Amino acid sequence: MRSRHRAQRGMTLMELMVAIALLSVVMTMAFKILSEANRYVRRQREVSEAAQAGWQSVERICRDLAMALPSSEYGGKTEFASTDGVASLYDVIPKDYRLAELRSEQSRVKLAADSVRFPVTRLYSGEAVPVMGMVEYALERDSEGGILGLVRRTAPAGVPFEEAEEKLVNKRAVSLDLEFAGADGQWQPVWRSQEPPRTVRVKVGVLATWTRGRPQVMVFSTVVYPSAGMRISK
Repeated sequence: MRSRHRAQRGMTLMELMVAIALLSVVMTMAFKILSEANRYVRRQREVSEAAQAGWQSVERICRDLAMALPSSEYGGKTEFASTDGVASLYDVIPKDYRLAELRSEQSRVKLAADSVRFPVTRLYSGEAVPVMGMVEYALERDSEGGILGLVRRTAPAGVPFEEAEEKLVNKRAVSLDLEFAGADGQWQPVWRSQEPPRTVRVKVGVLATWTRGRPQVMVFSTVVYPSAGMRISK
């Protein structure tokens, strides 16, 4: 009778505590694995969305560049003009996430913040029929210098550019780098002329994801020939 009673007795308190501890360890490991898998999936989705947005921005800029007009065909009162600007990773980070210990490191990483404005043969800006007009691409900034994204400003012929319509093209864009080449084939950071350049190299940097508080930027590059309406993706 004693052996039967000993075989049927339940778990002791110590055995129960050990079992609970082992179960907790297993559940913690499983939770960490699932959390890491979720972070990986989310990061890959962000990278995919950034890549799609980056190429769409480059393609849009190239479509407009392919329709660039000489000043003589636009009344002779304007020109193909660009600026050569600079920003840093610190300008990309939202105010709430700006860590003091990373500020110097982020400020050292420079980003191009160029802009370009030029006349085009066909401007699609809500009009029933495309018309000639002016187009500008630039990085929009807030009052504190933070980068808000890539904007496209358009004004049909006859409308002052101060009244241009502005549209956010890519809220993930953090850099715009433009280089220009004329008949001599020499690349220049700035172009200001009555004639559009022979070749334009367009680079758009897009914020892909964050890794330990550090922005990861993807760069998309294309070469376009305005006079021929051609582009070559890289």
